[in-house]
Amino acid sequence: MTREPARIPVTDPEVERAIDEVRRAVIELARDPFITGRDIEVTLPNATLVTVRHGLGRRFANYTISAPMGATTSGRIVESAPDADRLAVKLTATGYGATVTVRLRIW
Repeated sequence: MTREPARIPVTDPEVERAIDEVRRAVIELARDPFITGRDIEVTLPNATLVTVRHGLGRRFANYTISAPMGATTSGRIVESAPDADRLAVKLTATGYGATVTVRLRIW
């Protein structure tokens, strides 16, 4: 159950309508968690731990990693446990024998 925030009484009906319209828009935007997310292109040298700081200004909720680009052999992306404050993601590319690039979508 969400609670309506306290409102300052407004006597002008146009101002009241504007406030209601802004409130509706903010609620609609808040429903899409990625509206406050980022897409980050990350270059991963083979067998090297890379720490990616997302810069959201808060803890991230979740993230996804794209398929590797630039790979000529099969390998895998290893995700290390996030740091305690969840301000960074740690990734390692192994088995590719070369540098690969991934897109990190974080929100």
